[in-house]
Parts: sequence; structure tokens; C-alpha cells
Amino acid sequence: MLTPKIEQLIIKFITNQASISEIEFITRWLKEDKSNQLIFKDYVKINFAVDCVLQHTSSDEALAKVTALIKLDRRTSIIRFVKTYAKYAALFVFCFLGYYFYQKNTAITPEKNVLTPKEEFVTLQMADGTVHQLNTNSKANFRNKYGEIIGIQNKAKLMYDQESTHKNLQYNTMTIPYGKVFEVQLSDGTLVYLNSGTTLKYPTKFIDGQSRHVFLTGEAYFEVAKNKKMPFLVTANKMEVKVLGTHFNIAAYQDEDAITATLLEGKVAVEVDNSHTILIPNQQLSYALSDKKIAVKNVLTKNVISWKNGFFMFDEVSLLQATKQMSRTYNIPIVILNKKLENFKLSGSISNQQKIEDILMALKSLNNISYEIKNNTVYLK
Repeated sequence: MLTPKIEQLIIKFITNQASISEIEFITRWLKEDKSNQLIFKDYVKINFAVDCVLQHTSSDEALAKVTALIKLDRRTSIIRFVKTYAKYAALFVFCFLGYYFYQKNTAITPEKNVLTPKEEFVTLQMADGTVHQLNTNSKANFRNKYGEIIGIQNKAKLMYDQESTHKNLQYNTMTIPYGKVFEVQLSDGTLVYLNSGTTLKYPTKFIDGQSRHVFLTGEAYFEVAKNKKMPFLVTANKMEVKVLGTHFNIAAYQDEDAITATLLEGKVAVEVDNSHTILIPNQQLSYALSDKKIAVKNVLTKNVISWKNGFFMFDEVSLLQATKQMSRTYNIPIVILNKKLENFKLSGSISNQQKIEDILMALKSLNNISYEIKNNTVYLK
């Protein structure tokens, strides 16, 4: 059910003004009913379309054209949306809503080829080398070589038992393929959210008095359990992040030009190339692999961790960067043939449960970006 409060929260979200707690509220509301997801999708489609048109349409011509189109469409739903949207966005922005509905109601021939994401399994490699394929719709127990249950899987989450009696470090390795996300609760209570295309190596149980050390490739969001006597260390490529208890995100994909560490709560020490930097909340450290330059800047952390909540949130993100995120999320290769498009900027928010074809059609109809689907690969041109 769409109440005025929820409508305002949706619009605050898609206009990039919602707080983290408001985003979490919307996330819970979306999970309550599929009809809520349909309502939300309409809103994010509109916002995505508006942002694209604003950036790539001549202002004077578009405003005149769209104003005329709005006059032709007096549907209550549109008028109500415009009135609410106007509280959070510039007056000029919502003048383009009619253009979206015009495009939406114009017959567009769908692409003949259909994209079929490749289905792959999350894998868990045990300390003895045994590899398990995890069905994210099932439950399972995992035992160590002593027969003890050390891990309990509940669908897309694996929780480790803190009561194991073994004294030596035994490492498990979790690998998340493209198209999947997963959550791991380590033996100390630390929560780790793993993004698509990520590998995490970690002890099944931390040893008292020793540092809690894990190894990451890809992207993960950490909510570290506090323990002043046992610092938590994350090694990601050439970067090491040291914390006592805090919330942060690390992105260290092998196909990216930089490694980033972003702090949401607490304080972390980041070491890279013999450089030591302390981050405070809302700061992001970026290390460029090509020239080894280090940069620290303030960021909107909700954008950085939007993947954890099931969304794409773009704020002047290049098409090249956006398509990399989409490729991982949908497990569909996206190739930009026209290199001039790589720096094309995208802004807006959209659920990553939205079909990739819908996003492609929005790009095609609003920004003159053509695409072709061939051999289950998207080619932008």
C-alpha cells in the first residue's frame, strides 16, 4: 500500500536525499509485497528517465515540447506524483515527466534476442580443500575435519559457530559469482556482505589474542564486531584496512583501475604503499593502481553501499563504470563499441531487480544509445 509517508520516502530516495535509516525502511517495505515493488519501479523509472533527459536534451526545446505533452495527459497519478516530486526536486526537473510518459506509451519494438543470465553457484572451499556449491534457496550445515558443525547456511547467509573447540587457524574461502550476493557472519559476530564477483578468505574461528585477518578480492561491506584486544584486518590487493569495530566498504575488483575504502561509522587506518591514512565517516580513500596515487574525498556513503540494499545509485557515474556494475549484477557481458560513450554520465537510482532490458531501452529511447544483443552479450554503440 502506498501511503503519503512511503511516497515521500520513495521520492527522497530517488532524488538522493534519503538517510540510511530511510533506505533501510524502504528496503523492508519492498520485501513485504510484490505490489510494492511494482509501485517503486514506476517511480525509479521516471527518475532515471528524467535525469537522462536533463543531461542530454536541449533545455529550451525540450521544455517547450514536454510542457505541451503534459497538457495532453491529465491522469491523476501523474499530477499527484508531480506535486510530491516538486517538494524534493527542482521545478525544472518534473517538467520532463510528460516526455517519459510519451516515450513509455509510444510503441517500441523489442529486441529479437533475449538476454539469459548464466546461472552460477556460490562456492565454499573448506580448510581441507573440499568445495561445496551453495544453493541460495536452501539450508545446510557444514562441518570441519573433526566433525564439528562450524557453519549454518540459511539461504543467502552463512553463519559460523563461535563454540568450535579447534585451536588452530582454519581458513574457508567463499566465492560469489556474477549475478549473486551473499552474507557471511564470522565467528566473532562480524557481518560481511559480499557483492557479485567477490572472493573472501577467512578463518572459521578467530584465535584469542590474535588479529582477526581476512583477505578480499572484489567488493564487501563490513560491520565489524568490536574487540579492542583483537584488531580486524582486511587485506585487499595492495591495501590493508585495520579497525577495532566499525562499518566500512572495500572495493578491490581486478578489472578496476583503483581500490577504494569507504568509511560509514567509526574510524579505520588504511595502509597502502607504505602510506598510512586515518579515515573518518563519509570519507573514501582511492588508490590508483596505474600511477599509485592516493586520494581522499568525502562521498555519499549510501551510494557506495547501494548494492547491498539492492539498488544502482548513480551520481554522475560514467557509462563505462555503470556497465561494469551492471555486468556483475546481471552476469551479462556489456561491451561499449563506441568509445565516445564511455564517459557518458549517468545519474539516478533504480532497483537492480529491474530487468536489464528495461535499462537498455531507457538508454536507447532517451539518449540515442543504440544496442545489439548477440550471443548473450550486450553491445552498446
